Amino acid sequence: MHLGHRHGRTAAATRPRGTCPRATAGPGRRWARFAMSKRMRDGVPVPEGLSGTGNEGERGEAKLREGYVVVRKAVYDKASSTSPTPVVEAVFELFPDLYETKRQAKNACRRKLVMLNGSVTKCIGKVQANDEVTIVSRLTTSANKGAHIPKHLKVAKLEVVFEDHHIACIVKPQGIGTFGDNYDNVNALLPSTLLPSGASIEESKGAMSRPRPCHRLDKLTGGILLVAKTSAAITKLSSDFEHREISKEYLAIAFGVPQDEGVFDKPLDGKEAVTRYKRGRTWKVAGSDLCVSSVHLYPKTGRRNQIRRHLAAAGHAIVGDVRWCPSELLEELGTDHGMFLWARQIRFNHPVTGEDMRIRKEPPEVFSSYPASLAAGES
Repeated sequence: MHLGHRHGRTAAATRPRGTCPRATAGPGRRWARFAMSKRMRDGVPVPEGLSGTGNEGERGEAKLREGYVVVRKAVYDKASSTSPTPVVEAVFELFPDLYETKRQAKNACRRKLVMLNGSVTKCIGKVQANDEVTIVSRLTTSANKGAHIPKHLKVAKLEVVFEDHHIACIVKPQGIGTFGDNYDNVNALLPSTLLPSGASIEESKGAMSRPRPCHRLDKLTGGILLVAKTSAAITKLSSDFEHREISKEYLAIAFGVPQDEGVFDKPLDGKEAVTRYKRGRTWKVAGSDLCVSSVHLYPKTGRRNQIRRHLAAAGHAIVGDVRWCPSELLEELGTDHGMFLWARQIRFNHPVTGEDMRIRKEPPEVFSSYPASLAAGES
């Protein structure tokens, strides 16, 4: 006999009244938290294991999580019994040497690095008078984050050029993105490629849950990508990128014969964009009036697709650039070998030791063999 919603007992009818079918996972998770919060306000018992609505001062896990260590503790004595203080504001007031801005304190809450009375709290938590606020930090990155990555991916592991406890420089293959929603991107592959950080809390300010790229490379661009493994590294390197204290060198194979050296300074998207360049070798394509040249490029700013757009605007589009290269040039040489743009070198100061770092990875052999195969002569 068919038991429909109107004529029989459904799964919902067998659940205790007020409980949520998706309390632990699924798209109804936010609704589940709201329902649990309402039950608490109404005095209805919450099913075991489902507590936790944002103010974790008296609920939730009451122990330090594995892989974390206590950095600082303090008792908050400024809140009145009638007006509790938001946890972000309390953290900012109690630990001004750790958090220079309220945004930094809020980020610590978001990353679950703040505990209230022994339990992890959230940004919406409230602090009462005499509550104990604890700052924790991660000891190491997780070692098994990439164990579940599918085996069918065309790139299962990345080449590592340099790695220590704080940073790494990997080689991003051409054809995969820096970030993405699935596993076919660099960000998803980093945990299975790099070693866990072994840096001390004092120098690292805590390891991150997973390594993270400090900048982007276009999907069609390959080469050196800088990665951070600790909080101290990502904070310092992000600041260095913002203040243009990190220099990069790219190698491109472009149409035409640019000047020996010069500067592209055409604004992009209404913003300043500056790329210094120096021409290398030039090849004349056999049976054609076309020439292609190797160009070394040194971007001062980091606008989206800056190098590709600057070269195209100057009449020297990159060979294989399906977006910015004129269609007649694409038809002339095709796109079978991909786009000829490579992040060859990055230079920066180490975020913890201050050492002058210069990391280089030469482009694939096709960057020289393909232009030579086109040439009837070389100049």
